[in-house]
Amino acid sequence: EAGDTTPVATQAATEEASADEQAVQQVFLDAIERWNAQDLDGFLTFLTDAGVISSFGEESNSLDEAKANLTTFFGTVELGTPEFSEVSVSGDTGSMDAVFSFGPVLQHSKFGLVKVGPDWKLNSEESNLPVEVPAGATTIEVDLNEFAFGTDVTAITGATGTFALEAKNVGKQVHMLGLARVPADANIEELLKQEDSPDVEFIAGVDDVAPGTSKNLVFAKPLD
Repeated sequence: EAGDTTPVATQAATEEASADEQAVQQVFLDAIERWNAQDLDGFLTFLTDAGVISSFGEESNSLDEAKANLTTFFGTVELGTPEFSEVSVSGDTGSMDAVFSFGPVLQHSKFGLVKVGPDWKLNSEESNLPVEVPAGATTIEVDLNEFAFGTDVTAITGATGTFALEAKNVGKQVHMLGLARVPADANIEELLKQEDSPDVEFIAGVDDVAPGTSKNLVFAKPLD
């Protein structure tokens, strides 16, 4: 009877790599659990200082400034269970891609991790990466032009299940798309004049859609 001919050292290394890959994924799962529990101190234990700045600040921000940014929206929306890909571990560093729901919208980020003592921690994040539209989801085109958007609004408000907005820049300038909830009787012209209004609830958006390109905004569930 043929047995396992894999050299013992190679088999042990493979098992260790698999355990490390599971460990780096678990860090993000644990961080999500603390986020949804609105446990800020617990959430921060899964990030390095560099990771906090990378995810919640700008390159010029201090750690305190990045934490201040984080506290303005921490735990305000629920994070969903992620799907992992491209998980890699080499020594005390690792990386992975994760697609997860941030409120109603799917987000795609690439995380870098480092091992600090016995623990893995999130050390960097490249966010707002392209999100593929899931099979079976409804895609609704939104044409972005100078001072004009073109779409079927009823298709958005009447969407059921997973759906996506495909923001297509058909103009000559860089555009962005924002989706917000406003009262049915709101005066849109007046709202646009205001920098901030309690009557406007921002839902999601995409930035920097270059002329001739498109970006997807994928919703994990219908809008309420």
